[in-house]
Amino acid sequence: MMKKNITKFMCLFLFIFLLTGCNGSVTRNIRHAGFNVGGKFICNELYSIMIYHNYHRSKFLRRLDYIRFRLNGQKQKLGIMQIESNKFITDSESILITYKKILKLYEKEKSSRKKNKEEEIIKNYCKGYSDDVIYIFNIIKKF
Repeated sequence: MMKKNITKFMCLFLFIFLLTGCNGSVTRNIRHAGFNVGGKFICNELYSIMIYHNYHRSKFLRRLDYIRFRLNGQKQKLGIMQIESNKFITDSESILITYKKILKLYEKEKSSRKKNKEEEIIKNYCKGYSDDVIYIFNIIKKF
């Protein structure tokens, strides 16, 4: 757990770093994934999860994961969103899979009367590390 060691500056830096085309380019991945992000809320959710996973598993380490997967073919986490898969998936495909999962959770939470639907969706998707993703999400939400 990060224990809130990512400061606002670090989150902002990572957010800008991902958006500007460095280290995987979130916007390029979203465009290549072939879907339209359903509103700012889901987009911010995706960015929060991406920032968290990119912080913990950089592009260099993900490339090593791809090589290891090609060699042994065993089920493991792949892509920027760290999706567990038994087939090869790219960063774009991992974003698309995460988008679909978040969209399903969003549809379930849409009818509830809870005030913090965003946080509930993050808690349901990011079990075990949701506090860190919520922290990042709240910083992104301010921009």
